[in-house]
Amino acid sequence: MEIVPPPFRFGAVEADVFRSAQPTLKNYRFLSRLKLRTVVSIAPEGPMEDEAMFCREHSAQLVPVRAELYREEAVTVSCQQVAQVLSILADKDRLPALVHCPDGRVLSGAVLWCLRRLQCWDDRASAAEFARFSGVLPSREVEKFVESYGEEVTIPANVPRWLWGGDRAHWHPCIRIRHQPPLEVFEPDPLPSQQTLRGEVYTRTDYLRVRRDYMNMYAKNKIPEGAGGRRGGGSVGARGQGTDSASRCVVHALSGRRVENSN
Repeated sequence: MEIVPPPFRFGAVEADVFRSAQPTLKNYRFLSRLKLRTVVSIAPEGPMEDEAMFCREHSAQLVPVRAELYREEAVTVSCQQVAQVLSILADKDRLPALVHCPDGRVLSGAVLWCLRRLQCWDDRASAAEFARFSGVLPSREVEKFVESYGEEVTIPANVPRWLWGGDRAHWHPCIRIRHQPPLEVFEPDPLPSQQTLRGEVYTRTDYLRVRRDYMNMYAKNKIPEGAGGRRGGGSVGARGQGTDSASRCVVHALSGRRVENSN
């Protein structure tokens, strides 16, 4: 039986997203089976010639990210470069994708830790994943780099299912996001100028104010029990539950009655 070895420190990050150390000649047959569309090469001197030839032969886009080898006192990849990689991985049309650095440890690990933050992973789980691939716990410099990452990430129209359930989120708790093309502006349900619930008259201004508050609570996952809708789900729109459930919550808040979840 012929052995087809994967690259060193190869692993699956998500569906159609892979990581590894620098591939060598004996690894390209394995990589050809992944049907890669994008290869992100994080290296100090750019991609190797055999890697560039492999990408040409298999119609894969090679994205060079120039960064010096990791030094203990600093993470050598920049926030702008991380944002570039995250935008690529968030585009379903550019997957499957492979992200690699020379040794498959710190540089690719820091970039993919930022991807986990984009997915709203708990930092402890991300640190454990980093340690599993690098063989050591993340240094304080790596942690500071990830915690301070604030570069804006462009989110394309077609996102993979593992990112926010396949929907583009309106809001993110720790990373600035920009949608391309822009998201449609949410318009609340049309209402007459006044409505009466249980004998109390409220105006459209009241409705919009309470609806805004509840939408913010959905974004922060703090909807009270019995208010209708589903708890959890992260940012508004991340799982397609925010708008309809928030409407029921507004009625609940203004009428004082319990609104049962009809989902």
